[in-house]
Amino acid sequence: MNYYKEITILIVLYEENIDLLSKNLINLRNFKIIIIDNGADINLKNQITKKFNIYKYIINEKNNGYSKGYNQAIKICDTKYALMLEPDCYISEEHILKLYRSYQKYNDCLITVPVSYDNNNKLTYSSGYFPENFTNHNPFEISGDTCVQVVLGSSMFFETNKINDLGCLDENYFIYYSDYDLCRRIYKIKKSIIQIQDSFCIHTHGISKVDNKYKKIFLRENNLLFDELYYFYKINKHIEKLKNFKRKILNYIIKIIFSIFTLKLEKTTFLAARILAYFRFLFFLKKLNSINKK
Repeated sequence: MNYYKEITILIVLYEENIDLLSKNLINLRNFKIIIIDNGADINLKNQITKKFNIYKYIINEKNNGYSKGYNQAIKICDTKYALMLEPDCYISEEHILKLYRSYQKYNDCLITVPVSYDNNNKLTYSSGYFPENFTNHNPFEISGDTCVQVVLGSSMFFETNKINDLGCLDENYFIYYSDYDLCRRIYKIKKSIIQIQDSFCIHTHGISKVDNKYKKIFLRENNLLFDELYYFYKINKHIEKLKNFKRKILNYIIKIIFSIFTLKLEKTTFLAARILAYFRFLFFLKKLNSINKK
């Protein structure tokens, strides 16, 4: 069918499990596939390219993050449409086709997304409201195709040129909130994001593939807090969050000292990651302000 030639699947990796990735790629054999590996895993590339026909497989020497990785893929995509897909999000050809047809059906639509389930066939969170308006991450139940404010970037179908025209993802976000930020920009230009009722995916989100548990905690907490602060900075609502966190700093430091002496290394890593994220954001903010003054 012609739609195979019009769609490229975009996948960004970091310390990925070959079995999980292979399970996903089996469903995507008929499409062009672009893989960006932020983990510089040559062995993984060799194994995957022996089993699958990958259109472009790019190895980055350092972890550039989720946003830069997907932007890299979007910018070298040469088909009209693309499906941005996380490696732990499984979707069949049938349900990709439903996203494709729905996208063409709705004139003002810039993104279509499937309904998300976990491995136990339980509905999971994949869409909802802007985080400044709503903090409840319970699954958003829909009846029919539904316009939503935000969606997770785990499975997003779009027209390549239109997302390029929007500036793609903001690369100041490392992992989190860049999908929300993109959705805000779409909302501002009065275009829609539509969750398609009869298109489904299975997403095991929240299950990190990083083996080292301390590294896993640090990466999540450090980037999550930084990206959250940056998101609220962009909508001019970060000051109160910074003040609240500043009041916690001394308490965090005391807890770190106690955790070290009691050998609670996971707690120590968690607290240290968040403190470093706070100061990392303050440094970033200072740098942004100096650039804006020039």
